[in-house]
Amino acid sequence: MKKINKNKKATNEVGMGIIAMALLLLLGGIFFSGDNSSIWENENGNNLNKNSDDFDYNNYLFFLNETEIGRQVKVTDSFPNVELGSEEFYNMIYNGNSFAISSNPFSKTYYSFVLPVENPREVENLLFYFKMKRTSGNQDLVIKINDKVMFKSKARDSEIPVNIPIRFTGNNTGNVTSVNLNVKIELEKPAFYNLFNWNKARFEEFRVVENRRNKDNNNREFSFQVDKKFLDKTYVNFVIDCNNKIGTSPVKVDVNGYTVANFLPKCTSKFNYVTKEVPLNILNENNNKLTLSTDGFYKIAYSFNKLYFNDKDIYYFDVKSFNDFYDAVIYGEFDKQIIDVKLNDYTFDLQSREMENVINYLRIGKNKLEILTKPVEIKELKIEKSIFYDD
Repeated sequence: MKKINKNKKATNEVGMGIIAMALLLLLGGIFFSGDNSSIWENENGNNLNKNSDDFDYNNYLFFLNETEIGRQVKVTDSFPNVELGSEEFYNMIYNGNSFAISSNPFSKTYYSFVLPVENPREVENLLFYFKMKRTSGNQDLVIKINDKVMFKSKARDSEIPVNIPIRFTGNNTGNVTSVNLNVKIELEKPAFYNLFNWNKARFEEFRVVENRRNKDNNNREFSFQVDKKFLDKTYVNFVIDCNNKIGTSPVKVDVNGYTVANFLPKCTSKFNYVTKEVPLNILNENNNKLTLSTDGFYKIAYSFNKLYFNDKDIYYFDVKSFNDFYDAVIYGEFDKQIIDVKLNDYTFDLQSREMENVINYLRIGKNKLEILTKPVEIKELKIEKSIFYDD
């Protein structure tokens, strides 16, 4: 007779039981079907359709959360590094020989030369440097450019060397790339009755240096767009770097050809902050142009700020039938104690965290919900229906 190991048999029976249970669970999972797989509950225990679009809860006709109505929304176009104008630089354009001139009641001599100037629109000043030794007389020294007196002074030995800044304006430089200036140095002729007043002077180390600025950056243009439908206010902020400025020329601000500001930066500290409002009536719906201009040089950061109202205060929802619910309430939480609400043709007060019955305000098809109180911050707003449940 064969002996049976009871411990081994017990172990085998337990193993078979586990395998059988696993098979039952697997088959049950395959063959069981039902809607419960698509239903989940929210924190209040309400059944919610997990597969529905936008969490369209089964017992909600309307749901809105985390919404601001009538609040200003700021949109900013920033330009942090703008160089307006240009820095000046110096360039020697004439280095002449020594010469002497004289004048008396009967005649006078002069020294003349042609001074070529490239891109004359960039020239800020012509600087004349020379050493002058006057040997006799006291008549004025005259410097002419294109026969126009640009400088007249009783220069004497004590004033040597003489630095004479001359602002070159020209007639119409426009797009002219170069001009020739006829320069004449002379001593003014004494009156005829002063027969014995003879003027003589000798010049050495005669040089002409031009002071230039590249004026391509004197006008900077920037484009921007606005949506005028919801636009409430626009303004421009400027930050001027006072450590990097040259001259005392104002900054002019034009928008679409209208001047909205013309200010001289007040550099009493490292930075100067300026804010200028832009009138809404000069703005276009699509493309707008902002122009900055100056005769100086500034490093500027600026931002164009647009304030919009969020006025999406009207919402729509559908009611297909009244067969699956017998009542409906609206409730929510907002930053005001009471707000005015209009549902279809009915206007009523709604208190935060309180319910209001609206079953009589609803209609089959499209329903319109309008938030009349603005501005208001809505944490949540719901229209919930009381549904019939099958026994």
